[in-house]
Amino acid sequence: MKTTAFLLTLALLAAPVLRAQNDDDAMFAELGLLTTVGTTKAVNAEHWAWLLWQTDDAALLQNKTLAVYRKSGGNFARVSVTAAQPDARVIRALEPRAQMLGQDLVELDHGITTLFQSVIPAGTVTLAEKLSAAVRGTQNDAEKRASLAFLARSNPLVAMALGQGHADRLPAAGIYTYELREYDAAGNRDLRVLGRVTVNTAAGAALTAPGKPVEVTRDAEHRKEEHLAAHLRWATPDALRDRSTLLAGFHLYRVDRDYT
Repeated sequence: MKTTAFLLTLALLAAPVLRAQNDDDAMFAELGLLTTVGTTKAVNAEHWAWLLWQTDDAALLQNKTLAVYRKSGGNFARVSVTAAQPDARVIRALEPRAQMLGQDLVELDHGITTLFQSVIPAGTVTLAEKLSAAVRGTQNDAEKRASLAFLARSNPLVAMALGQGHADRLPAAGIYTYELREYDAAGNRDLRVLGRVTVNTAAGAALTAPGKPVEVTRDAEHRKEEHLAAHLRWATPDALRDRSTLLAGFHLYRVDRDYT
């Protein structure tokens, strides 16, 4: 009988070469739990910071305008104002920046088409048009909006289109602190700080490993019905659960026992 072993690895946010840093969780009455995370990446001798923020209810952020501030040893300075981007032209302009962070546009196009075909009008051709339709078409559908927000964890273009992510080109290598603030666009003023995260271009970090895969024992009736099917589970340590926003998923590999 051939024996098979399963190996489990983590799928890190956006791209495996990103470096994850300090995260921030905050509870707000009308937003629920807001998590802000940050990473850095070196691209062609330039350093970039990638920031992502999400709540436990994706719909609660969809009408918010947020300002991103950065400091490195001095005072905070505003580097961006973000909101959901329903305009396909704006989304298309963000595609090169997303690719720089490791975004696979072909794979994302397939995912958006598959998951949100019910809100994408017939004849929609480009990825930017499809994502624009998904942003607009999920505004009043909590379940589909949650799916789009989950997709944003590992797809920078989706996060930026939702106004829940920002890529910032850093002036130099070093340590930078960011603040996420609720912003009143009409009054051109900040309302309150929602999150804070520090990134360090020189400090790499790894997510805590999950528990090893173990087989889930099924009763005799189900084992007969599910012949040649493997049912597996694994533990998620508290340290990994605390950084779940940086986690895009798990890779499960199957190999013959002789190779392990």
